[in-house]
Amino acid sequence: MARIRSIKPGLFRSRSVKLLNSDQKLVWIGLWPVADDEGRLLDETGILVGDLWALSMSEAKLDRILDQIHDLGRIIRYEVAGQRYIQVTNFREHQRIDKPTPSVIPPPPPQEASGIVPGGLLEDSRLEGKGEERKGGEAPPLFCSAHPKGGAGKCGACGDARRLRAAWDLEQKNKPTPTTPKRLSPDDGHEHRPHPTDPYCLDCDAVIE
Repeated sequence: MARIRSIKPGLFRSRSVKLLNSDQKLVWIGLWPVADDEGRLLDETGILVGDLWALSMSEAKLDRILDQIHDLGRIIRYEVAGQRYIQVTNFREHQRIDKPTPSVIPPPPPQEASGIVPGGLLEDSRLEGKGEERKGGEAPPLFCSAHPKGGAGKCGACGDARRLRAAWDLEQKNKPTPTTPKRLSPDDGHEHRPHPTDPYCLDCDAVIE
């Protein structure tokens, strides 16, 4: 049964969400109304295509994109007792649900769910220390706080951390290189700006009588 879900206004300004391509965003968000109140649903691509993307996406394409967003840590595809399921990682952290109904779907096995924060989208600020508050332009960590040295397999929080680090690295790469202001010539006719304590111009070093 489909449910009404919310999308936060700042979702598409999230640096980690910007790393998803259009199809990945469409599928990821499209799963939310289908998921139960704990972010779980049946991993049945035929049913999902029929319910949500019958006119725009093939079952093979959907299956491929689900694998991609699984690898990116946005969902977990897992199997229990021969039945395949999907867990939207950190679902309830993102969705504010009044009186949630307990899921009848089993959770991911511990080795699959390692590092997941129960709930929804892990916001950038929780991994970054709110951006500007990082000391001295320090790079965001490559892994979540539960696995500072990595090695947790498909950890959703670690996946978020790696995406944020990639976005930070790209931002640093694209930052303009600071340049030293060009000094003026003493003879170009500009108005000299005297130094507050010494007898020379701040713009060209000319001695001011």
